[in-house]
Amino acid sequence: MTAPLNHLFLQVVKLHFQQARGLFAAVGLSRGQPPVLLLLGAEDGQTQSELSEKLQIRAASMSTILQRMEQAKLVERRSHPSDHRAMQVFLTDLGRQRYQVASSALEQLETAMFADFDDPDRAQFRQFLQRIKDNLEAM
Repeated sequence: MTAPLNHLFLQVVKLHFQQARGLFAAVGLSRGQPPVLLLLGAEDGQTQSELSEKLQIRAASMSTILQRMEQAKLVERRSHPSDHRAMQVFLTDLGRQRYQVASSALEQLETAMFADFDDPDRAQFRQFLQRIKDNLEAM
């Protein structure tokens, strides 16, 4: 009997998480840091609340992640120029270097994941994932 799709999907998610965590740990990034680096690498200067919302984590958790990233000299927080209650987050030079490393690690993981997929397979898989995401958001 074939395992339910939900079971296979959970196995894939778990394996992806484990592989990504290993790649990030190898370059000195701890849990929680890579997603922040990737968001800031795409758009530097986002506020803490924007980052929390995009990553779907509590503000307190985001604050803890950012404190650790500041201690590691990956980011710096500055007061927002027009809303002094808000803090903007910027990558430091070291943070930009680690962003490049994190991006490369994800590219390496994606290459391995889709090694025997051709472009049409990848496009179809992307469509399926988008439909799954849409279905879950509609629940």
